Amino acid sequence: MKFEQLIGNINEGQIAKGVFANESWYLVRDSDAICYCNEDGSELYGVVPLTFSNMNASYVIAGYFEG
Repeated sequence: MKFEQLIGNINEGQIAKGVFANESWYLVRDSDAICYCNEDGSELYGVVPLTFSNMNASYVIAGYFEG
């Protein structure tokens, strides 16, 4: 799914994996924000900006943060 679909489908604590070109990253829904995180969601790295790669990546829900 694309980022705009992800926003409507990801729940609090859910982790999504994004893939664009040869890069991949993880995102988590934290309160009212979507943040970069590590693979298990235990570390947040900042709010996701609306860049070309973030908007055009393909996302899948990868799990839940169990913290």
